Amino acid sequence: MLVADSQDRAFVSIFDGASTYNITGQTHHKSPPEIRAWALAAYPKMIAAAGSGKISTVTIIPGYDDRKLWRLPPRPVTDRWGGETYRTLWQEAIAAAPDYILITSWNDRHEGSVLEVSVEYGSRILDTTAPLSREFLTQQR
Repeated sequence: MLVADSQDRAFVSIFDGASTYNITGQTHHKSPPEIRAWALAAYPKMIAAAGSGKISTVTIIPGYDDRKLWRLPPRPVTDRWGGETYRTLWQEAIAAAPDYILITSWNDRHEGSVLEVSVEYGSRILDTTAPLSREFLTQQR
């Protein structure tokens, strides 16, 4: 299986599906209600981009902040809002009913996308992931 990191039909047509690796460019500087509104509008488009018979995906993130890196501004920053960003995106992803939900994180502490237990965030993200992933999998049956 090969899934395109694109919503462009020209690319998706030669792959098995469509995805978007990092959504922080669309969620940056948004509050949880704004993130929910964005996801409510964007997730159906992400699913539709896959087309008929292809794998549909939507992407969620716990947050994102790379201001401590060498990259030049402007830099997208998606605040975690105490875990509300992640929870909101999960809820909208489940409601959109894609084939897969992708979580953008390599536990990159320098990009603020950490999922693992940390001093800064404790186990909040993992504690959120477990029940929401089960809910998603239950709906897939």
